[in-house]
Amino acid sequence: MHLERIKKNIKNFFFLLISNIGGKLLYLYFITYIVKELGPEESGVLFTAQSFTAMFTFLFSLGIDMLIIREIAKDRSKAGLYTGNALLLKTFSSLFSILFILIFASILDYPKDIFQLIIILTIGITIVNFTSTFEQVIKAYEKTDFLAVISFAGMVCRVITLITTIRVGLGVFHCAIVIVIFDIIVGVASVFYTYRKNLIAAFQIRKNELTPIIHQALPFTLATIFATVYYRVDTVMISLIQSTDEVTRYHASYRILEGLLIIPNILGSVLFPILSSFHYDKKVLIDLNRHILKYVMTVSLLLSSVLMVNADSVYILLFSNELNDSVLIFQVLLSSLPVTAFCCASATLFSATGRQHINLIITIIVLVTNIIMNLIVIPRFGALGASATTLTSEVIGIIFHLVYNRDYINVVFFIKESLRPVAASAFMVVSLNWMNLSSLLVNLLAGVLFFTIGLFFVGGIKRSDLTFVRSLIGQNI
Repeated sequence: MHLERIKKNIKNFFFLLISNIGGKLLYLYFITYIVKELGPEESGVLFTAQSFTAMFTFLFSLGIDMLIIREIAKDRSKAGLYTGNALLLKTFSSLFSILFILIFASILDYPKDIFQLIIILTIGITIVNFTSTFEQVIKAYEKTDFLAVISFAGMVCRVITLITTIRVGLGVFHCAIVIVIFDIIVGVASVFYTYRKNLIAAFQIRKNELTPIIHQALPFTLATIFATVYYRVDTVMISLIQSTDEVTRYHASYRILEGLLIIPNILGSVLFPILSSFHYDKKVLIDLNRHILKYVMTVSLLLSSVLMVNADSVYILLFSNELNDSVLIFQVLLSSLPVTAFCCASATLFSATGRQHINLIITIIVLVTNIIMNLIVIPRFGALGASATTLTSEVIGIIFHLVYNRDYINVVFFIKESLRPVAASAFMVVSLNWMNLSSLLVNLLAGVLFFTIGLFFVGGIKRSDLTFVRSLIGQNI
């Protein structure tokens, strides 16, 4: 039964994968373009405002979005109830969030140009907060192929408009306006789709349901708060302690890392409603989880190792000679990719099985560790120290995920399965260094080939894996 559900979502996964990869590459191109055209100083102003406002998105949603997906996936007749109550709760949360952001930005005494960008981006986040409610309904109905198409189309139009904006001589202020406009357009499209497909029969607002919804969403809310702060606090702390040049050095590398995390994030997004609907069947969850975590670790190790070997060439390709001194930062962040990918997949299982409070505990531990270490290393080592802190925090996080998820993840199995792609990565690195190829494209392709060969020889590709994959696509061994 669970395989049949997954088969139906393979199309969604690949739609989202292609959309997100394309979108990330397009936006990465914009980042490289704006750094080259406007320089690290001015582009750093936009990056700082984006990171600051992104830290407070949790205040707007209250963690209700994840709850909407989980509960509607369990019972679609509740779509109107959860959507109506969510919109009401978000009205109050948005008013509070806007006030909080403006006050906090004033306390930090940001320069006028950054403060203006914060105001513009906050307006966009406020509107998107409401439209995102309808996106969660679409996800709960497992119709994410539409979201993939509209999101990619919006990103194409956004990047084209942003580049045009810079070419005609306009600056980061107008770029922020463009970003907000296209965020709103994509969100409104989701609202129209929801009504066209009759995914919500009618809005229902029941005051007696508000308290239970808040109670269920609270762990999601708090976990989202700390997770959002965790992913953005490095950039904000660098902006307060170091210069905007240092912000650009770190932000550019971190955006690449975020782009590489799209595979585990998309997989979690697609599987979350499925795992939620199977929350009562532990055997099914264990079976799915073993395969998911294994493949996530294998792919992320391949990506991180092949890019680390070619980090210099990748940075020259993306940023010319503007950020040559940031290659080591990039490599340190890349080394955290497999760990972060595992934690993302494990967190999805926690949320789907009603154990979101564990996510909260782990996130708090990792965040506190990250902040304390950043306060120590950023003043002396800047962006490089922040990247090392990120790696250390993620390693601490994976230890807690293994401990709390031991009922669903066999630790011995995890270690055994992780060593195989690690050995394959080592074989790939040695082979590439021995061959000393000059072409970046050839190096990347050779890296994938050597990794696959190494994985085969260490037993990382098994008959059971082929059986699982072929069962998903409806073939027989």
